[in-house]
Amino acid sequence: EGEGAGWGLVGSSLLFGAAHWSPGAGLRSNLTTLSLQVCTGVWFGGLFLLAGGNLLAPAVAHALYDAFTLLEAHVTAVTQIDYAEANAPRSAGSEEEWEEGEGGRRV
Repeated sequence: EGEGAGWGLVGSSLLFGAAHWSPGAGLRSNLTTLSLQVCTGVWFGGLFLLAGGNLLAPAVAHALYDAFTLLEAHVTAVTQIDYAEANAPRSAGSEEEWEEGEGGRRV
């Protein structure tokens, strides 16, 4: 189990990284993503081994990671939209055309 599990961890981590390859991205971006995702694969695979082969542990860890990433992306996007709206130049007379929504956001 020891040596075989190690090679399995290496192989599955490389496959995990390769599964995140994006055909539309450039080589440098893909190599960066690949290396980061291989590390993430090692972490998830190690968690699988530490959990005694229970797939639920890395699956829950992956779901929590994805949920955090989606929340972070949402907060970043909303923050950028709010900043752009607050700092956008306005043409003369356009103030009457804007209607303030809940929380001061334009609707």
